[in-house]
Amino acid sequence: MMKRKWVYVAVLFFMLNVPTCLYAEDYKDIFKKTQAKAMAGDATAQQELGRMYLNGVGVLKDYQEAVVWYSKAAGQGLPGAQFNLGVIYLKGEVVPKDYMEAVRWFYPAAEQGHAEAQYYLGMMNAKGLGVSKNYAAAVKWYGHAAEQGLTGAQYNLAVIYYNGDGVDQDYREAAKWMSQAAGLGLARAQYDLGQMYVKGYGVPKDKVQAYKWLDLAAAQGGEKARELRDSLSKEMTPEQITEAKRLSAAFRSSK
Repeated sequence: MMKRKWVYVAVLFFMLNVPTCLYAEDYKDIFKKTQAKAMAGDATAQQELGRMYLNGVGVLKDYQEAVVWYSKAAGQGLPGAQFNLGVIYLKGEVVPKDYMEAVRWFYPAAEQGHAEAQYYLGMMNAKGLGVSKNYAAAVKWYGHAAEQGLTGAQYNLAVIYYNGDGVDQDYREAAKWMSQAAGLGLARAQYDLGQMYVKGYGVPKDKVQAYKWLDLAAAQGGEKARELRDSLSKEMTPEQITEAKRLSAAFRSSK
């Protein structure tokens, strides 16, 4: 049911929150001020300068300069810069793809509690990218990110426990993390949690709860969830269906 269905975190590492009303001259002025601070050794300014070079804000795009300034900020221990540099090497759109270099920068950011870096370090350990495949390490880093509320990490951790990938298969632990991801609105987690309630894997068999989660996943466009929900409804009483719909509506209204 859940073989290799990883969820990936969408990373907008290059976004710079600058008011759209600013004119080109304003961007150039911001760039000059940021550059002066960066050259004086300010780590935060170095990170911002990297973003400006990457996006061409106040200066022509220069990917090599972007990497230079991200590297300076990362070298000073700024976790955001370390993470962004890791993403640059992971994606290989700005520099040649280098998984080992990506791991090198994700690791210190993850050690400092950067949730997205922890997630990516978990993913790279699980897939053997830049490191030998290590599910114990994947569980460790996914766990740290999951505890910070990262839904992708919660889901992937649930999949590892459900499948028993490198760990003892544990449906109860899988249900714990699947429930958290589903509760935060991840459609795939809602669908899989619905199936777990149908089969009684890690949770008691419960058609009402199963219908609720399948209905929520279906509302987000899940065709398989809709089909399973409709099939399940044929085995339910009208009272059970009414209660399940009430729970589903209550969940949606609480968000």
